Amino acid sequence: MDPSGAGPGGGKPGGAAGGGGGLMQAWKGGAGGGMAALRQEVNKAAANKAAADAAAAAAAAAARAAAKRKAAGGMAADLVGAKGPAPLPFQIKEVLQILRDADGHPRSFQELGEQLPAYDFSDGGQLRAALLTNTHVAAVEGGLAYKSEHGIRCKDDLLRHIRNHPSGAPAKRVRDAYKTVQEDAERLRAEGKVFKFWNSEVADDVYFPVDERHKVELRPDVVSLFLETRPPEEPGELVAAVERLGQRSALKNVDRRVKVAMPEREKKARKRRQQAPRTVTNVHLPQLFQGAAPETIDS
Repeated sequence: MDPSGAGPGGGKPGGAAGGGGGLMQAWKGGAGGGMAALRQEVNKAAANKAAADAAAAAAAAAARAAAKRKAAGGMAADLVGAKGPAPLPFQIKEVLQILRDADGHPRSFQELGEQLPAYDFSDGGQLRAALLTNTHVAAVEGGLAYKSEHGIRCKDDLLRHIRNHPSGAPAKRVRDAYKTVQEDAERLRAEGKVFKFWNSEVADDVYFPVDERHKVELRPDVVSLFLETRPPEEPGELVAAVERLGQRSALKNVDRRVKVAMPEREKKARKRRQQAPRTVTNVHLPQLFQGAAPETIDS
C-alpha cells in the first residue's frame, strides 16, 4: 500500500478516509504546509458554525417579530378565520387600546377599519353602536377619542383633578388617562404643586394638592433660629420657660386627673406564715372510754 494514502488512481485517497480525510491529507502533505492547512480547515469550520449561529438568531428574531405582529392585530384575524368573529367585548377592548395609544388624537372609523380589518365598523353594526355608547369613548370632530374616567387629557387637567380632591386622588384612578400621565404627575411633584404619599389601605400612591395659601417665605435668620433652638425636654421646665416669655403654656390645659406614670417598684416576696400543727384528742371527754364499748351504734 502506498504510504502517501493515495489509491490506485494515484490522486484520491483510498479506504475509509476518502470522504472526510481533508485534515489528515493536509497533515500528511508535508511538515512545511501541514500546519497551515490544518489551521485553514479549523478556521473554515469555525466560520461555518458562526454562520449557523447567525442563521438561528435571525430565525428567532423573525419568530419574535411574527409573534409581536400577531399580538398587535393578527389575533383578531386568526379568530375570525378559525372560529368566526371575535366576541364583542374583545373587539371593544382592542379598539380602546388603539384610541388610548393615539394619545388624544381622534381616529375615524375608516382608520380603525384599516388597523383592524377583521372587524365590522359599518353604520348600524353592533361594534359601532357599542363604541358610541361606551363611557371611555368620546365622539369628537374627526372620529373617536379615548376618554379617561375623569376626562383628564393633559398636565393642567391632572393638576385640576388633584386640586378638586383635597382628601387625596389615588394614582390608579388617573393612570389610564394618557400615556405620559405618570411623568406629568412627577413633574407636578417636582414643581412643588402636589404631594405624593403611599397609602397602605388602597395599596397605591395617592396625590394631594399643595395649598398655596399656607406657603410662607421665611428669612434665613428665622430658619436658623428655629433650627438652633432646643426646647426643654421636661414638661415642668417647658411650662416655666413659656411662662417666662409671658405666654400661657398649652400644658396648663392638660387634665390634672390624669395619673402620671410612675416607675414600677420592685415587689417584695411575701413571707408565708408557718402554722403550728395542732393535736386534737378526746382527752377532755374521759366518760366516752368508761364501760364496755358498744357493739353497734344503735345500742
